[in-house]
Formats: sequence, structure tokens, C-alpha cells
Amino acid sequence: MFPLLAGVAALVIPNGVMPPDVRFWHGLEVGWSNAVFGFLTGWVFWRPPG
Repeated sequence: MFPLLAGVAALVIPNGVMPPDVRFWHGLEVGWSNAVFGFLTGWVFWRPPG
């Protein structure tokens, strides 16, 4: 959850560097890649209880 929030939260606030359309699609791209990375990392390090 942290990479998703940290990566996308900065793109929610309007800024002068990225136009709104580019910011939306870049946020979607960063959000998906961070989510996939987080799920894969969690799957690699998950240990069954017991």
C-alpha cells in the first residue's frame, strides 16, 4: 500500500509541470506498476502460518 500511496499521491495535486491529461495517465501507469510490484514482493516474502 505504501508504494501505491507514495507514488500516486504526488500526482493527485495539480502542478505546472504536467498537464492534467498527462498527469492522469501517468498516475494510472505508476499506480498499476507499484501495485504489481507490491503484490509480487508480498508473494515472494509471504510465509504460511505455523
